Amino acid sequence: MERTIRVTGKGTITIKPDTIQLNISSEGICKQYADALEQAAQNTRLLRESISQAGLDPNGLKTTDFSVDMAYERYQDRNSNWKKRFLGYKFSEELYLCFGNDNELLGKVLYYLSKCRADAEFSISYFVKDTEPDRVELLAAAVADSKKKALILTEAAGVKLGEVENIDYSWQRLDVYTNKMRISKDESLARFQGIGGSLDIDMEADDIHLEDTVTVIWRIS
Repeated sequence: MERTIRVTGKGTITIKPDTIQLNISSEGICKQYADALEQAAQNTRLLRESISQAGLDPNGLKTTDFSVDMAYERYQDRNSNWKKRFLGYKFSEELYLCFGNDNELLGKVLYYLSKCRADAEFSISYFVKDTEPDRVELLAAAVADSKKKALILTEAAGVKLGEVENIDYSWQRLDVYTNKMRISKDESLARFQGIGGSLDIDMEADDIHLEDTVTVIWRIS
């Protein structure tokens, strides 16, 4: 019976994000369903105009979620009984815009969005656009770690490490996004100074730490 040793190696790398994702939430309440649809469309048009003013393609603004639902509020009548009152139709839309990790460009985008008449909230996250080179580096590091551990174990056991018998790896999605940073038009943007159609942005995105594991079976003799 051929003898083997099974060793799991872990690869870890640190990468710098190269892309900004600006997340935009737009919502409002209208008395009529048709008005809610029109107001949502108007908000999107205003946002696209602001993005165009910043020098970016307005068609880069993409919608990830849109809904219109009936909205109610709870209240107490004269007898202290809880009831609900129809307020209208609430629209909610989630959008995003991606561009290169550039504080100057981010300052322009936020400047024009801060002037936008659309009622919206913003958040920023950073990510890596092309993860394939990082995945290759991560897997290579994991295999190298497995071999390093296998050599230590076989040397301690007084046996020789042979060829690879099998490699066990489950392909998984890499999480290459940083946490979202929320920005309000009234408060957060007010702390940045506006300079000639731009905001003076000085933000450094956190590095993204990735890790993955590979299990290798080696022959020993």
